[in-house]
Amino acid sequence: IAATATANPAPARVRGTLDEEPSRLRPPRPDPLVGRPQAATASTVLAVTAVETRDGWRPASGRVRLTVEGRLDDLHPGDVVEVVALLALPNGPSNPGEVDYADVLRDPRITAVMRGTGDGVTRLEEGWRGSVLGRVAAVRGWGGRVLAGAIDADEAGLAAALLLGDGTALDRAEWDAYVRTGVVHVLAISGQHLVVLGWFAWLVLRVAGVRRRHGAWAVALLLIGYAVLTGGRPSAVRAAVMVGVVCGALVLRRPVLPANAFALAWLIVLGLNPTDPFTPG
Repeated sequence: IAATATANPAPARVRGTLDEEPSRLRPPRPDPLVGRPQAATASTVLAVTAVETRDGWRPASGRVRLTVEGRLDDLHPGDVVEVVALLALPNGPSNPGEVDYADVLRDPRITAVMRGTGDGVTRLEEGWRGSVLGRVAAVRGWGGRVLAGAIDADEAGLAAALLLGDGTALDRAEWDAYVRTGVVHVLAISGQHLVVLGWFAWLVLRVAGVRRRHGAWAVALLLIGYAVLTGGRPSAVRAAVMVGVVCGALVLRRPVLPANAFALAWLIVLGLNPTDPFTPG
C-alpha cells in the first residue's frame, strides 16, 4: 500500500481487515484561536488486502493507520471492511526536534495513513466473533463505552487509561499535565498494577476462606486475563507470567526458582513482541 500512497493525500478505496480495536480519540479542548471546533475522531489499524485502481481491484498488502471523524463502535478486529478516504504517506518532522511520526509508525509496520469520515467505512464481513483477540478487544471497547456513559467525560478518560490501558481516552493537554508532574507512569498498565491487583485478589480470597491451591488458580487466571484485556504490554505480560509461575508452584507444591521464572517471563515476552520487548508498559 505504501507504493500506492504519495506524500500528498489523495482519495483511495481499499479493502482489508481491522487489526486493532477502534479507539475513540477525544477532541482537543476548545481553543479561542481555532475558528471551528474539532470533532471527535476514532482510530484503528487496517491490514490491507486490496486496493481499487483504474483497472479494477488488485491485491495489496501492508498496514494503514486509519483515522476518521465520528465513531466506529460497531467494528472490531477481524472485521473485513471497505474504506473510502484520503490515503497518504506518514509525515516526517516539520521542524528540528519534532517527533518523527513516520518513524513511530514504522515500528508496528504501518507504512501509510488514511483520513476520512465514519460514513466512508463499510463492513463487508463480520470476523471478530471467530477470534479470541477480537472478542477480547470487543470487551475492552465495551468497557470504555460503559465508563464514558457512567461518569463524567474527564474522569472517564482517566478511568479508561488506569483500568483498561486506553491512553487514547486522554487528550494531549491531560497527558502533558501528567508528564509535567512526573506521574505519567501511573497511567500505563505495568507490572506494578498487576502485582497490586494480584495481592489484593489473594488477600480477598484468603479472607473469604478459599483454599490456597484454588486461590492460586483464581489469581493466575485473573492476572493473565487482565494482561490480555489491557493490550498485552510487555511489562504486564512479564508480571503476569511470573505471578502465574508462583501460583503454579503453589498448585503443584514445588519450590519457585526466581531466576528461572524471570527468564521464562522474558522468553514469553520476546516471543509475543519480538520487535521491541523492552517497550515500557
